[in-house]
Formats: sequence, C-alpha cells, structure tokens
Amino acid sequence: MLLPLLYAAPVAYYQLYFQTENVLLEQHENFIKASFRNRCNILGPNGVMSLSIPLEMGRNQHNLYKDIRVDTSQNWQKKHWQSIKTAYGSAPFFVYFAPELATTYGKNYTFLWDFNYELHQNILSFVGKNSSSETFTQTYRTDVESSDFRAAFYTQSRKCMPYSPTFTQTYAQVFGYKYGFVPNLSILDLLMNYGKRTATFF
Repeated sequence: MLLPLLYAAPVAYYQLYFQTENVLLEQHENFIKASFRNRCNILGPNGVMSLSIPLEMGRNQHNLYKDIRVDTSQNWQKKHWQSIKTAYGSAPFFVYFAPELATTYGKNYTFLWDFNYELHQNILSFVGKNSSSETFTQTYRTDVESSDFRAAFYTQSRKCMPYSPTFTQTYAQVFGYKYGFVPNLSILDLLMNYGKRTATFF
C-alpha cells in the first residue's frame, strides 16, 4: 500500500496503516497544498483546532515533499505542543505519552518530512508497532494504482480518491460532553483517549 507521510495523521489513515502488512511511504511526490502533510486536527475546549506547520516561502507545491523546509523563524513547535496539552492534558493516557512527544516537539527540524517521520515513529512506538514493514519510494511511483492512497487525505473537498473509514466505533473524547463525538481527528486524539489499545481499535 502506497501512503503519504502526514502530520499526526487522521484516524482513518492509521486504520489503513495498521491493517496492511507492507507500507510504502511516498517521499518523491510534489508537495500538495490543502492536505494533512503539514496540518492536523485535534479537539480542544473551543472545538476542533487545526494545527498547521509553517513552511518556508509558503506552501510551495513545486518542490518535492522530502525537500520542503519548515519555517524555523516561527515558534510553531511550542505553540502546537501547548495546544496539544490544552486539548489532552486531562485525557487518561496523556501522562504516558507526553514525555516522548514533548521531546519531539522540543527539537529543531529543517525538513517537514523529518519531523513528520519522527512523530510517526512515536505513534508506532506508543501502540507497540514497529516500522519494519515500511519502505520508502526512490522515485515517484506510477505502478501501484490499485493500492495508491496518496490522494486520499485532503483537508478540503477536491477531486481526489475518496476514502471513507469503515469503522463505526466511537470512544470517549475529553470534550465530547461539549461537542459530541467528532470522528476522524488526528490519531493523537484516539491515542490520548484510548492508549496502547489504539492499534486494536479498528
């Protein structure tokens, strides 16, 4: 299965990831605007919050994803981590995952890919998975149409391969009492509320 590398990807992404044996991560695509490659959605006290990683020279989709640089002039890591703490500080599993996440958010990154991949590794570690089945594209692949999900995860409606999660379970969310259940947020939402059982949720 060919997947993009996303920023704390939506729950639907990890549903696909955990249910496949061989994952190929695309690193040679042109950067795509309006996608979850540099943004994620979490649920905070004021509703759904969109966290967006600022990029050098804006959202330049003419550069390869692996070469996209984050804008280090903005203190986005501190702001994002503070938002995550505000959203999930009272979640049942926050205390278990916070130290490693705080370390990741405390580092300086030049490339978006590097940050997203380290955070992805954090997530796999939290649920007891490893990345041994992962490989990376060496060129832009055009021969995997039947299992190509590179265009499945956009933040806005657009012409792309639709992907609808097949699971129907709900789970307790920190601010669910206020907003009701909000589906398909960042995997961080499920992790903080469901813990190490996240990989068996689907």
